[in-house]
Amino acid sequence: MSYLSNQDEDAIAQRLSALPYGVAITIEGSPDDHYFAETLDLISYLTALNPEKVSYTARVNASGVKVAMHSDETPDLDIAFWGVPSGLEFTSLMDAISLYGGMPYEIDSMMLELLGQLATSVTASIFVTPT
Repeated sequence: MSYLSNQDEDAIAQRLSALPYGVAITIEGSPDDHYFAETLDLISYLTALNPEKVSYTARVNASGVKVAMHSDETPDLDIAFWGVPSGLEFTSLMDAISLYGGMPYEIDSMMLELLGQLATSVTASIFVTPT
């Protein structure tokens, strides 16, 4: 299945090829869940655009669809998507892949100053719904 236009495929392939590090994606879910099949199809499609930089594995798990990422170069990140990261969540998925892949990101100086004042690690849970 083709999710993107040829122009968008080329843009994503270029973005993936610019990643300094490779990213491994793990998809968990039940083979009986149609969302798992859709997610597997989407991630397979995405990784086919640049298999040298992005790879995936699938694991059977009965607790819903989960997409998690890993890179040996960015072990402090812990981002997971519950459900199919398509539609509005596709941009967030691409941003997460870029972060794991070592792409620089911009944080304004005031935010950096505030983050520098933290004495302990902080866990943030962000929930997104397309409503």
